[in-house]
Amino acid sequence: MDSDYYRVLGVQRAASQADIRNAYRRLAMRWHPDRNPDTAERAEAVFKSLQQAYAVLKDPVARAAYDAQVAQPKRNDGPAAAPDAARSPGTPGADYACETTIPLETAVLGGIALTRVSESPACVHCSGKGQQASDCATCEGRGSLARRFRQVPCTDCQGAGQRTRRCDACRGLGTTRVAKLLRVTVPAHTRDGTVLRAKGLGGESVDGGPRGNLLCKVSIRADRVFRMDGLDLQRELKIDFVVAILGGQVSLMRFRTSLVVEVPPMTRSGALIRIAGQGLHDPKRRRSGDLVLKVMIDLPAKMRMPDERQRAVLREIARGY
Repeated sequence: MDSDYYRVLGVQRAASQADIRNAYRRLAMRWHPDRNPDTAERAEAVFKSLQQAYAVLKDPVARAAYDAQVAQPKRNDGPAAAPDAARSPGTPGADYACETTIPLETAVLGGIALTRVSESPACVHCSGKGQQASDCATCEGRGSLARRFRQVPCTDCQGAGQRTRRCDACRGLGTTRVAKLLRVTVPAHTRDGTVLRAKGLGGESVDGGPRGNLLCKVSIRADRVFRMDGLDLQRELKIDFVVAILGGQVSLMRFRTSLVVEVPPMTRSGALIRIAGQGLHDPKRRRSGDLVLKVMIDLPAKMRMPDERQRAVLREIARGY
């Protein structure tokens, strides 16, 4: 079968979604196995290839991913393979497109994301044929009727003994819609909008080839503590006025890791402290972001009302500004 989905549906690459939908409906009606009983096997293969192509091109996200994959230049880094080695085992299945939302912690540290996709496997009730056979009620499956001491072919089933009807489970389509829960591995330092490719989690091939891939677009959920700015991670750092004046070390958590921050003396509220390399990492550009801390000055957690001596000291400090 042709692996170019546009050629399968007979449309141009710039075709609108309406053109793709109309082309699929027209060809699906023409090649439905019910309409081609004499060439049912070929019709079934063509019908499944039409379903596979339409499943990708009807979805703008999946279509864009397919176009980008086709547009990639094919590399030829070595000598040409022998004909037997170069022969593909079959056409890969359709790629599935989905979206998933993950917490910022998973994006930074990596982990597992769950996503649901809808696929259209062959109907188990009719083996993907869209129709079911049952014994003819008139002749009770014998194919003939007794008439005046002789057997005559049953006119209702044309002597076959069986009658076909549309499969109720799939409504004659040969496929059913199934929601499937998939686990996608999220690598560390994943940025918002990244499209992850999970090999072999896509649709089944129509001719024994490998399964397609899962293309999952990642959205990062807003975090209560951290915020992303490019490759940088940002958060607030609360310190008391004593540390702000004298300087010192403050501990804070970067998700599951504890860090010690050096606060310089005379640090003002709103000042930014950068910890290099503690943001996200971009392996393509070989660049890492920073952890950016915005200082917020607060009272000590266990501070009591100052006495007169302490007030005098604070007033003396205040006169120095």
